[in-house]
Amino acid sequence: MKKILYCGNLDWLQKGFRIMRITIFLCLISVVQIFAIPSLGQVKLDLKMKNTSIEELLQEMEENTNFRFFYQSKDLKDKKIINIEFKQKTVHEILDEVLPKYQLKYEVFDNYIAIKSKQDVINKQNPDQEQKSISGKVTDSSGIPLP
Repeated sequence: MKKILYCGNLDWLQKGFRIMRITIFLCLISVVQIFAIPSLGQVKLDLKMKNTSIEELLQEMEENTNFRFFYQSKDLKDKKIINIEFKQKTVHEILDEVLPKYQLKYEVFDNYIAIKSKQDVINKQNPDQEQKSISGKVTDSSGIPLP
């Protein structure tokens, strides 16, 4: 005698497959959205400013991007008024073009940018070190030169 297995209504199986298809579809959409978001350095800016200072330029860039700028006021205080016009330039391209004219450089830490004077960087690398030559011979306690 053969036994016939009867599973009953298969609606639960169809519902399970439907839920899996919807879940996979939503995951794929999420992945596509993640790749569509530009990274911080790739944001393009259009800036046109007349008779502005570097501080005002940095404030405008902060408002239009996720970057935050840090600088010492003394480094930017004596810099003259500038006129700028940039179309579809990244933050790095703008800073590379503007800052070297004023003996400034920048360093990026995640979404923070530190503006520094090139003179400060040079002073920190060589803090009043004088080059002195030292000559002589090294001996042990009995006065015999060491190899």
